[in-house]
Amino acid sequence: SICKGTSVTLTTTGAQNYSWTPTTYLSDPSVASPVATPVAPTQFIVAGESAFGCIAKDTVNVAFYPDAAVAVSVNVEICLNGSNQLEASGGVGYLWSPASSLNDPTIATPVASPTDFTRYYVNITDVNSCHYLDSVDVSVRPPVVFTIAGPDRLCAGDTIQLTASGGDTYQWQPTVEIDDPTISNPRVFPTSTTTFEVTVTDETCNFSQTLSKTVDVLSKPSIVATRSIDLDCANDHSQLMATGGIKYQWTPSETLVGANFANPVARPNVTTDYIVKGTDRNGCFSYDTVTVKVGTGNDGMYLMPSGFTPNKDGKNDCYGIQYWGSIDALDFSIYNRWGQLMFHSTQVGACWDGTFRGIQQPPDVYVYMIRASTNCDKNVFRKGTFVLIR
Repeated sequence: SICKGTSVTLTTTGAQNYSWTPTTYLSDPSVASPVATPVAPTQFIVAGESAFGCIAKDTVNVAFYPDAAVAVSVNVEICLNGSNQLEASGGVGYLWSPASSLNDPTIATPVASPTDFTRYYVNITDVNSCHYLDSVDVSVRPPVVFTIAGPDRLCAGDTIQLTASGGDTYQWQPTVEIDDPTISNPRVFPTSTTTFEVTVTDETCNFSQTLSKTVDVLSKPSIVATRSIDLDCANDHSQLMATGGIKYQWTPSETLVGANFANPVARPNVTTDYIVKGTDRNGCFSYDTVTVKVGTGNDGMYLMPSGFTPNKDGKNDCYGIQYWGSIDALDFSIYNRWGQLMFHSTQVGACWDGTFRGIQQPPDVYVYMIRASTNCDKNVFRKGTFVLIR
């Protein structure tokens, strides 16, 4: 009997020439001692011929030892700086390699402590001195990297999200001013500068680390909103003013000119609360409110100027309506002394600059005609003359 996968030398004597059959598994079927490498149990027959031509035969049976019930452990993953016991069975002798990371490479159950992926081979010898080769892979889990991230500051009264990663469980401290201290990405809302700590645990390798993040709390700006006047039958706009920030946004913006400035002009038709959002250089913001009232007092009698001087000195350069209160609708025309229309507009706030088709008009007496609807009188009609002075 031989071990599977091995060879055996057959030997015969007593003749001068030899012939072996079957020839398939033999190194040389015509020699006295061929090497046989069968893949199944085989009976080999040898015919020997003497010098006188006489022939005789003999046989030899080559069988296999039965397979040993050998086994090795399954592939495993270990933690960094960890170890695992390998297992092999079914033999009487064992030899593991590579031996450098094993406590004893000659036993059935050595302890493996590799620092990176390693494939261990084991040569198992059974009671018949047959050898069996097998292997087991030991993977090393990469080092766990724990992190913590999030903004370094927030405005008073706001919330931000902190995020930790790399673990299976999380525990944050302090447990107040935080929505859930046991998740990886809680929202925090400190009222003063606070250092948040999180203990991150990798349960697979039972490794923990505590990380920290300091969050500064910034004060919100003190935004103050004011207005110059309330509106009445003589005043149609109010100057708003905000202080305390570097950027502003007013609402409602429909009746404002310059809603994103500190000092917009308000022209409401009804009493209106204006809200301003002021933002400081840190991005923190707060609000204030100012009310512009629209009343029916201070009747200005809808008077018009008696003249104007369009000389571009910044004073009295444009002829138009002033002190009529809030105007809802307007039809404004100007004629020369011959009845020629010099100017017409339906836009509230429009005025005549003393030109017609780009040509400066001469000093003279001109006629205005105005129909308007205001917050104090829905049917205003005025007609009169004024002087253009150059």
